[in-house]
Amino acid sequence: MTVFQADSLAFSILIHRLIY
Repeated sequence: MTVFQADSLAFSILIHRLIY
């Protein structure tokens, strides 16, 4: 897993937590 992928994953989780 690259740094970019890990960052994207963390960002996605953040967005989901904000929405739900």
